[in-house]
Amino acid sequence: MPCGTRARRRSRSHRGTIYLTLAVWIAVIAIMAFGSAPWLARWVVGLIALVIGSTQSVCRSLFALLIPPERAGELYGFNAVAGRLSAAFGPLLFGAVGAVTGSQRWALLSIGLFFAAGGALLARVALPARSVDA
Repeated sequence: MPCGTRARRRSRSHRGTIYLTLAVWIAVIAIMAFGSAPWLARWVVGLIALVIGSTQSVCRSLFALLIPPERAGELYGFNAVAGRLSAAFGPLLFGAVGAVTGSQRWALLSIGLFFAAGGALLARVALPARSVDA
């Protein structure tokens, strides 16, 4: 809810909210990779709870602003296929990096590359005037 409220404010943007959620996801990955204290698990769960729903909803909302209405069905279908591919490539990358390095720490950090790449790609997207940039 906090991220959804942030995205709706006129002084904030979809892009800024997505960057915030990406930063939280990257922090979660770093904590899981390098943290060893038992209490960190609760912090990780709390951080994930803050962003898991809003990441998808704000991204989908931005996607709706970017696509032409007459091609919505086609592009949402493409989005669904891309989502299924990422659900396959993420674990594949995790397993491959874990097998090559022998370390789940490096495997976790490799998943963070997807979040960083997504943020870098988002920076190159021209947003419509309907989405106020922070």
